[in-house]
Amino acid sequence: MKLVNLKSLIALAALAFGLFAAGCADKGNSSREPVLAGTSGGGGGGASGFGAGPGPGAGANSGAGGASFGTSDSGGGTGVAGKVFESYIVDPLQLPAYKQFIEPLLKNIKADKPGESVKFELFFKIKTWYIAPVEFDKIGKEALGISFVQSNTEQIARQSLKEVWINETILGKMDLRKQAELHLHEMVMSMYFYKFLTLKEICKTVVLLSNGKDKEGCGSAADIALLEKMMPPEKLRALNDEDNENIRFVTGWMLQNLDKPIQESEFVRVLAAKGFDHRMFNPKNYSADPTEESFTKITSKELYDTIHGAKLTGHMPRFCTGMNHGKTKDCHVQVTPTDIAFQGVKLPGLRLTVEAEGEKPVSLNFNVGDEQTLSIFSDGDRGNALSLAAIDTVAKVKLGDRLYSAFFVFRKEENAAQSGLTLDYIVLKPSVIVSVDKKREQNPCHAREPRVVDFFDDVILIKREGFREGFADKMIVNMPPLVYCSTANID
Repeated sequence: MKLVNLKSLIALAALAFGLFAAGCADKGNSSREPVLAGTSGGGGGGASGFGAGPGPGAGANSGAGGASFGTSDSGGGTGVAGKVFESYIVDPLQLPAYKQFIEPLLKNIKADKPGESVKFELFFKIKTWYIAPVEFDKIGKEALGISFVQSNTEQIARQSLKEVWINETILGKMDLRKQAELHLHEMVMSMYFYKFLTLKEICKTVVLLSNGKDKEGCGSAADIALLEKMMPPEKLRALNDEDNENIRFVTGWMLQNLDKPIQESEFVRVLAAKGFDHRMFNPKNYSADPTEESFTKITSKELYDTIHGAKLTGHMPRFCTGMNHGKTKDCHVQVTPTDIAFQGVKLPGLRLTVEAEGEKPVSLNFNVGDEQTLSIFSDGDRGNALSLAAIDTVAKVKLGDRLYSAFFVFRKEENAAQSGLTLDYIVLKPSVIVSVDKKREQNPCHAREPRVVDFFDDVILIKREGFREGFADKMIVNMPPLVYCSTANID
C-alpha cells in the first residue's frame, strides 16, 4: 500500500464521473490551495479514554493552544529536565512495545491484490515522536465523548499535525501491552488526521518517507492543483467527541483482531465507516474483485423515465444553491426529449432547463443515443451512487461562448422507476471558452468557469429537500467544467 498516488486518484476520479467521454476544461487560476492553519491535535488519555484538542505542551509553558515551542521571540533552544526537546525524539518502530505487539498485528493485515505489500507501519513515521518527562493540559471530557465518566483521567499523550508527545513518567509505569495500546492509538489518530491535510502536504510526506524515490506517484503540480479542487480536505478544527469515538473504535477493533488475519479491504471498510479520509481509504479502491463493475448501461428511455418519474412523484430536485455565492433559490427543473442538429444529422437528445425566480433560464442539450453508460462510484457511508455527465452538444463553438454541463446523480432504490434508479441531485456547471486552436487535436478548446456575478454564473447544486451531502458530492461540485469541442465543430 502506498500512502497516496495522485495519478491513481486522477484516473479513479475520471472513471468515477464519466470523464472518459468528455473534454476536461482548464480550471486556470480558479483553484485555491487550502491553507493549513496552526495545529489541532489530541492524544492518549488514560483511565477513561483517549482524546484530542490543541497541540502538546509542557505544563503551563505550552504556549497559546499548546502549539508553540521556544522562547517568546520564536528563537533559542527549549527543553525540559536539562535536555532540549530534540533529545527526546524516538523511532516508534524501534520501541519494545511496537516490536512485541504492534508489528505482528500489522503483519496480519494482508493485501487483497497479489504482489502488493501492505505498509500501514508507515503511519508511525509521518510524525515526529517524543517521549519526554512532560505533563499535558487535560482535554475536556465533552470533547472526548466521555462526559458521563466521573473518574479522574490522565493525559498520557498529545498530538499535533506533525508531532506525537508521550508523557515518559506515565509510560514507564505501563507494561508493554498497555504501551502498545497507547502507541497504536497514536498511530490510528495520525491516520485520522489525514482528512485535514491537503494532497500537497500528503505528497510531501510520501516523498520524505520514500527518501525521495516516490516523486512520480505525486504527479505534476497541475495534477495536484486539479485534485486539490476536486477533493479538498476537511477544514482544520479541533477534534470533537465523534472524532475521538471513531479513533477509539478503530483502535479497539484492531486490538480485538490482534491475532486474526485481516484483509486490507476489510480494514479500509472499517476506516471509511468511521469517518477516516475518503480520499485515501475508499473501499472501492481496495476491491479484491477485479471484475467488480464500475459502469452500468441504461437505455435512453429508462434514463428519461427515471428523470421524468422524479417529476411525476414530486421528487424532482427543486432547491438551487450557488456553491460560491451561497445563495439558495427555489427552482424549476425540466428535462424533455429533443432532437439535436449536429453536423448535418439529427441526434436523439434531452434538453435540461433550469429556471430560478428572477433569473434568466439556462439550458443545455445533450446527446443520449440509444443507451447511456452510468459510472458507479462509492460515496462512503451513503453507499454507491451512479453518475451521468451531460455535456452541451452544439453544432459550432467559438471563442467566448458560454456553455453548460451537468452531472445527474442517481441512487438505486427498490420500488423506483423501471431502471431501479431514483434521481438524487443535479450539478450545473457554467464555462466560457477562452482559447480555440485546431492544432490541439486532442483538446482544441480550453474553457474556464466565469467570474460569479449573476446567479447562474456559479456552480449550482440542485437538490431535494432533506439532501445530505456526501464525500462524492463535494468531488462532483469541485470538478472542472466540461465542454464538447472537437476540430469538427469549431466555428
